[in-house]
Amino acid sequence: MNTWINYFIEANIGLCLFLLLYFVFLKEETDFKRTRVLLLAGMVASLLFPLLHFQSGPSSLPTITALLPSYLLPEVTVGGDGLASSPGVSEINGRTLVAWIYFTGLALLSIVFMVRIIRLIHLIRSSVTYTYRQFIVAESEKSTLTFSFFHFIFIGQSTSLSKQEKQQVLDHESIHATQWHSADILLLNVMSILFWINPLMLVYKKIFIQLHEFEADARTVENHEVDEYCGLLARAALQSADFPIANHFNQSLTLKRIAMMQTIKTKTKSWKIALIASAFPVFFTLVACQEQLAEDLKRVEQSSAVSLDIPADIQKKLNELKKSGKDYAVIETTTDEGKKTVDKIDASQISTLSIIKDRPDGRTFIIIERNAQNINLALSSSTDKVYTVVEHHPEYVGGFDKMKEFISSNLRYPDIARQKGIQGSVFASFIVDETGAISDIQLVKGISEECDAEAARVIKLMPKWTPGTQDGKNVKVRFVLPIKFALG
Repeated sequence: MNTWINYFIEANIGLCLFLLLYFVFLKEETDFKRTRVLLLAGMVASLLFPLLHFQSGPSSLPTITALLPSYLLPEVTVGGDGLASSPGVSEINGRTLVAWIYFTGLALLSIVFMVRIIRLIHLIRSSVTYTYRQFIVAESEKSTLTFSFFHFIFIGQSTSLSKQEKQQVLDHESIHATQWHSADILLLNVMSILFWINPLMLVYKKIFIQLHEFEADARTVENHEVDEYCGLLARAALQSADFPIANHFNQSLTLKRIAMMQTIKTKTKSWKIALIASAFPVFFTLVACQEQLAEDLKRVEQSSAVSLDIPADIQKKLNELKKSGKDYAVIETTTDEGKKTVDKIDASQISTLSIIKDRPDGRTFIIIERNAQNINLALSSSTDKVYTVVEHHPEYVGGFDKMKEFISSNLRYPDIARQKGIQGSVFASFIVDETGAISDIQLVKGISEECDAEAARVIKLMPKWTPGTQDGKNVKVRFVLPIKFALG
């Protein structure tokens, strides 16, 4: 679900970006073909770039996750009634509802699209046709439609057109066909289905219809008298299209087309093309290259016992560093294992790294700049053969939801803690060994003797997990399970 949401957001950001560039730099341009190509390239980039995950080459140095004591599991909350529950249920339900609404709209629009395609195919097959150049042409006395779909041209009210006017129509529609304008229309319809909740897709459709007609008109009048051709457009009925996936000769933008044909055409300036072209690598960097960095940062932060309360001196140091305009992450190593690993760090190898240890409260913090270089630098991948990052992490049999059910059935809010109004998060560390058994349970951060003991008791009761593996062998992996005791 998260992957699809990320793609949806990133793709729509791209669509907004290239539409903005069009309105700022290309809207008044009369080089219609080049404008169309640039805008089309922007749409395709918006579709494809979010699918690409730039992976940097393998590094000779392990990842910085080696600094961290354990892998952080999602938090489980114990309510004041003594029953354990999982946070985010309403969020999950909300996402499910949004997903249902989106996919329902997607299904309905897909059906409408397929019906239009079937109607168009039926019209082509049922029409009496003849060949004009490489095109298949059908004429009708009754229908008012005149349109093209790839190499098929349909002329409505053909008997009302003179031979010269019919030739103008054929020349116009053949340009739509040779320039593959129908492919643009199909792509726009598919994108309008995928991103149906984005109103900008209607704007894209309007822009492309105009560009198609302007381009076809400009090429048609190269071989015809402009005034005669404009007269043909003026007499054409301005009716809505029965086949929205086709290119139509009769469009409601007739007056704009007539005005545009009488406008002097100029080529798009080189600096505009260069500026718009530069937006493509920028967009790629934002949504593709940064994807890897975001995943690395998420792994760093999830693999640590994240501090819920940053002390004042750490926050002050963080604020000072952020004055440089760079972004930083704060990581707390809360176990002896993590602190021993920190002692081995060669700070000269990692730029903009601050380690704050030997504090009165015994806590050790790392402040590191969020950049690709720092994420890929570190020391060893494990300490005393207890891993934090492995190829295949251990799994609770049945998944995390089953683990929540187990905790819900066995963990209770201690009466004494509830009476005293004690609440907060207990961070309990444990190892899943080579057999999947739970061992070495430690209280990384507690709130009271009763709550700490209850958290440890339930973790000890857990059945065996599916063990984690590294290089094809079962290994020990340390986890941290946050359990939140919340009254009310």
